[in-house]
Amino acid sequence: MKKLISAFLAAFLSLTQASCRTFPSDLEMKVKAFWKETDSWFKPIPDNYPPDSWSSAEETMKKSGGDCDDYSLYSCSRLSNLGFNKKLLLLERRYQIGDRISSGFHVVHLLEYNGLYGSSGNNLADKRIPRYFSIEELARDLGFSSCLILKNKTYSPIEVDYTVLDMSNAEIDKGKENIYLQVEDKIPKNWLKVKNNH
Repeated sequence: MKKLISAFLAAFLSLTQASCRTFPSDLEMKVKAFWKETDSWFKPIPDNYPPDSWSSAEETMKKSGGDCDDYSLYSCSRLSNLGFNKKLLLLERRYQIGDRISSGFHVVHLLEYNGLYGSSGNNLADKRIPRYFSIEELARDLGFSSCLILKNKTYSPIEVDYTVLDMSNAEIDKGKENIYLQVEDKIPKNWLKVKNNH
């Protein structure tokens, strides 16, 4: 009985602490201002495969856009000034298309604050103020909130997988080097295989 009460109290305390975590409104306003300013000039520019090319913040500004990884790296660079980490959330969505499974990949900047998680990315649905209690909850919500449209048919993801990639040791602010090559060894093999076969 003592163990049961201890377990109950520990769970209650954990929930109470989680519900007390909040994201400051002044910081929320700064993040939203960043999104508004960046979205005013950032234009979608697909990569020419292979290989995948991840641009520095400086290069992204020069070309006035990029794809999801370019936006996410730009966000990492700029929002780190507000105290956010330099981490990417790599998402793999798997779709059932006929008798085969197809994967779609996406990248967002993982926003962490006081045990809460959010994301910053190039799509409207990627812009999430830190309110999630776990990375898994955020990844699941991001992953299942999109669909794939092929030949006028819509497919919803049947499975979502994710990886957190720490970019703090990569040079993401300036330069022309492909940042993807700096972190390639830390990226899951299935991501490498698909990204290099486009």
